[in-house]
Amino acid sequence: MRHKLIIGFNVNPAVKFAVDWGMSLVSPKMRDRVKLFTNVEDAYSLVDRTLLPTEYGGEIPQAEMIRLWKTELKERREKLLANDLMKVDLQMFSEKARQGAVSAIASQETSCSNAAVFGINGSFRKLEVD
Repeated sequence: MRHKLIIGFNVNPAVKFAVDWGMSLVSPKMRDRVKLFTNVEDAYSLVDRTLLPTEYGGEIPQAEMIRLWKTELKERREKLLANDLMKVDLQMFSEKARQGAVSAIASQETSCSNAAVFGINGSFRKLEVD
């Protein structure tokens, strides 16, 4: 799962300093996805107050939000449990790839190459039709 944005508020200033230093070592794209605030008021610029519980300036009590979330999870229980039944067809990969050799996957020694998946090589940046 890719996270578009991670927002943390009421973060200890020492933790914020350490995370900010660590984030200075990663790419700007990743750096822009993590926002930390030492108080809730500063986070209001990024987060709509209606999404927050009343304890943080929102409209719905936290206990009610938890109850609504549990109800939603119960409604989707079967679909969520079905995710546990999904498996990968290991026969599509070479023995080296199954053992975890990154070089086998990077060099596309598997039968799961682009040609096998998409059925055609090349790109369609320029498509001419007569």
